[in-house]
Amino acid sequence: MRPLTIGFIVAVAVAAGIAVAVQEWSPAGGCSREPGPGVDWSGCNRQALDLRDEGLNGMIFAGADIARSVLAGADLREADFTRARLDRVAFDGADLREASFDRAEGPRASFRDADLTGADLSKAILPRGDFAGAALSGVGFAKADLQRSDLRRANLEGADLSETMLARADLRDARLGGADLTKAYLMMADLRGLDLSTAEGLTTAQLAEACGDAETRLPAGVARPDSWPCRSLDEPVDDETDG
Repeated sequence: MRPLTIGFIVAVAVAAGIAVAVQEWSPAGGCSREPGPGVDWSGCNRQALDLRDEGLNGMIFAGADIARSVLAGADLREADFTRARLDRVAFDGADLREASFDRAEGPRASFRDADLTGADLSKAILPRGDFAGAALSGVGFAKADLQRSDLRRANLEGADLSETMLARADLRDARLGGADLTKAYLMMADLRGLDLSTAEGLTTAQLAEACGDAETRLPAGVARPDSWPCRSLDEPVDDETDG
């Protein structure tokens, strides 16, 4: 057998180094990386994690499944959750400014008191979400599914809620100045006591399906529906429930 030459040994070493680097930066290798600013977890399955109060700004979760994880209080500025699975994820109190949730899916995800100023949640599927007290000014919710969500006390000033599914959502004490509600679906949405006087795109036909009261303020030229006040929203509803 011929002795190994120095050139051959060097070539093998270089090839091995390249292989290790590829493995580290491949999707599979990336999934084993510790979470942190800018880390790419695209497509990873990392469920039930405890990442509360972590610094994760700019981290990429695109297409990842992080269901039942806790990210409460985390720094997630400009994080990317495009098409991510977020079932029952807790983002309570997190900093999510300018984050992207485009087409993310997360039934019962919680964003209570989180800051999502300027975030993109267009086409996100977040039914029964908890957005109580959240900062949502300027958020893009166009065509999102927020049915049965809790939006009480949320700041939705200037938010894009066009074509958003808000059926049975609770919006009491929310701030909707300048929000765009064009073609938003408001069946049985709780609008009692809301100031909608500067909201855009509202029609009497939309509001006729919602639940307002004498304290609900409407935009100029929009008539108060004859159906108001509707029956109590506290009464049980005979329809399907999810787990």
